[in-house]
Amino acid sequence: MATVLSGTSGALYYSPAGTSVTTLTASAFPSSGGNITVGSQLGYRVNDTVTLAYPSGATVTNCIAANNYFVKTYDASTGEMTVSTTAGGSAVAATAAPTFLAGTFASITFTEPLVVGSVRE
Repeated sequence: MATVLSGTSGALYYSPAGTSVTTLTASAFPSSGGNITVGSQLGYRVNDTVTLAYPSGATVTNCIAANNYFVKTYDASTGEMTVSTTAGGSAVAATAAPTFLAGTFASITFTEPLVVGSVRE
């Protein structure tokens, strides 16, 4: 999997390839704890910014809330991810799994490239 670097005005931005949007069924979410099964070999990295969204009509009481997060951990071999509300923060945990209609999906979206360096004259 390739890593994408781009830049303008002396800034370099990092965007992992292949992780723009990942769709998830309700079974991908934990009923307790914080491991979300997003899929293997997607290239997520610790502190990538992601947005979790649920489909309309989903029941999400005591679940990992729809929100903007930072990737806390990602295991490419198992496809499990944990998220935190701050870079380097504690993993968010659930006490219930979400439910939503069959044929609808939640999503985790890579939200923005991160500045990894800048060059000045």
